[in-house]
Amino acid sequence: VLQGVRVLEHGTFITGPAASMLLADLGADVVKVEQREGDPFRAFRGGSYSPHYQTYNRNKKSVRLDTRDAADLALFDKLVAEADVYIQNFRPGVAEKIGTGETRLRGLNAKLIYCAISGFGADGPAAQRPSYDTVAQAASGFLKLLINPANPRVVGPAIADALTGFYAAYGILGALYERDKQQTTKGRRVEVSMFEAMTHFN
Repeated sequence: VLQGVRVLEHGTFITGPAASMLLADLGADVVKVEQREGDPFRAFRGGSYSPHYQTYNRNKKSVRLDTRDAADLALFDKLVAEADVYIQNFRPGVAEKIGTGETRLRGLNAKLIYCAISGFGADGPAAQRPSYDTVAQAASGFLKLLINPANPRVVGPAIADALTGFYAAYGILGALYERDKQQTTKGRRVEVSMFEAMTHFN
């Protein structure tokens, strides 16, 4: 159902890759932009193609670019100009530092749907806090539902990471529908935080 939709994913580990994977499963053409040494999740269990990496990166193409390098940034810009969706899961402010902030990319492609995934949102007292799956589970209160107080330990899969990816894909689908149905000239910003996704799910 998403044949013809082009997605540029600039994510590492799970949240961003999970979102674009769901879109790829629906037929979107997804290009994953990795740092020159590759997504760190590649080597999660040794090698460069761990089962964990494969789980969240199926049905994608991949390119290694460092957008801080002028030549690589020029190649990245060509991909942005042809994309419908851009997904990143950096901490707030990082995208701007590496030349992939919303304002700059929208100057290249006004119809681009820009999806920003973070731990705690773009502003507020916890905005700059790094986050990963267990932090989001704990901060949202979800972890308390699963843990035995007598033997506290992390259990189960990386549910906060995966669920945040689902919420991001859900928001992107809405933004694609709005843009194409209403023939708008500007794509929407889709902003998702792991904390809010888990709190809502909880």
